[in-house]
Amino acid sequence: MPPPLTQKLINAAIAAGKPADVADGRARGLALRVRGPGSWTWTIRRYAGGQAYRFDLGNEWTLDEARALLLQFDLMAQRGADAPWSYGRREWDRFLARKRAAKAGATLDERPDEGLTPHKPSLPFKLLIDPFIVEVARTRRETTADGYRRALQVAEIKPFHMCLVKDISRKDLTGAVKAIADRGAERQAELTAAALRRFWKWLGSDAESPRTSVEPGIMDALRAPERTLVEDGGDDGDNAVRIPGADEMARIVRWLRDGASPAIERDRLAGLLIVYSVQRRRAVALARKAEFEPAGEHGGLWKIPALHRKSASVRARRGLDVGAHVVPLPPPAWSVVKRALAIAGDSEWLFPAQRLRRAGGERKSMVPDSLTHLFYEIAGNDCSPHDLRRAFATTYAIEAGLTLLQIKTILDHSEGVVSGDVTKTHYSFLDGSNAKWPLMQGWCAWVDKAAARGRI
Repeated sequence: MPPPLTQKLINAAIAAGKPADVADGRARGLALRVRGPGSWTWTIRRYAGGQAYRFDLGNEWTLDEARALLLQFDLMAQRGADAPWSYGRREWDRFLARKRAAKAGATLDERPDEGLTPHKPSLPFKLLIDPFIVEVARTRRETTADGYRRALQVAEIKPFHMCLVKDISRKDLTGAVKAIADRGAERQAELTAAALRRFWKWLGSDAESPRTSVEPGIMDALRAPERTLVEDGGDDGDNAVRIPGADEMARIVRWLRDGASPAIERDRLAGLLIVYSVQRRRAVALARKAEFEPAGEHGGLWKIPALHRKSASVRARRGLDVGAHVVPLPPPAWSVVKRALAIAGDSEWLFPAQRLRRAGGERKSMVPDSLTHLFYEIAGNDCSPHDLRRAFATTYAIEAGLTLLQIKTILDHSEGVVSGDVTKTHYSFLDGSNAKWPLMQGWCAWVDKAAARGRI
């Protein structure tokens, strides 16, 4: 049981300015809710019919007045059908408006509907998170949906979970986002602001606004504070861009090829395919066997669908013609694919999952995050899988004299074979005449040469 609230505790919580709910041990359900610096309110929390409800009272009341309001609230709640969370919400709003007017020395017109905002339906923040994430997962990638869910559940946002979404203002959420940035998590503050903007856009959509009473666009201007200025000129921070050189490529390839490494063979082969193909970790982890085709003495082909390419998948959803992004795989890369095919068994995936994701779940592919963890296990390596794409686009491109257009034909997400030239282009890949072949042959040779020199 929390201790009874005192004016000293109230002043301390408001002065701290950190989002928190400070319950009153003397009045069950009454709490001081601090939203951020300079923003606070008295609130009443109640549960009914398996749902939680929160009623904000405002911050113009003393502690004794807030407790008196709670008593009146409970009297109304005892009426059953006229409880504030059901049909009696309008009566409660009318009562609160009269109390507020009396405190200000004014008299509210006795006509019941005069001066009152019509009752609008709404739902608590917490109850709307799951349906929102379902909608995000329908239109975006799973990682995006997971990121939004985490952002909506950070400590600074949780005080709003039991509030009706129509009662939450942009000022309230701005204070919470600022509190995140103030504790040093500036990137998290930006991600949280982006998730909240998307959440409120959904809440205010034509499909959802009838049950949320959220007006469209009210959170469009929500932003995290600007990042702290850093003037030391250093590039060793967590956000520094890594561009691996030949020495680092050698270290990575030798570790992945070494059968004595602690990583299982499936993971090592997936890591090598990232090195040789310079494609994204998601495309590698979720690759299906059907995407690969032998090309005789030249090696093989990898036809990556739009699903695994960021901007291409967006274009496909818009109805634009987006074909496969074909990546030639010279013999060193194709040997990796052939070995992966041999150990994948009857799975449709090139790198199948080693265990079920959840009890009774479908056995699918490896998780993309596994590849990030794999690269962090390499002794002396601080490069991520994505950094290898920078090695191709920078380190190797400079040495080989590649043009930006040539780099894009391998790395560009939107590049693909459209329906009008599929047959012609397909034959050019099979006979080795396509302009991509020398690019990938040169890259694989450069990687193997670095690894053979053993420059570690």
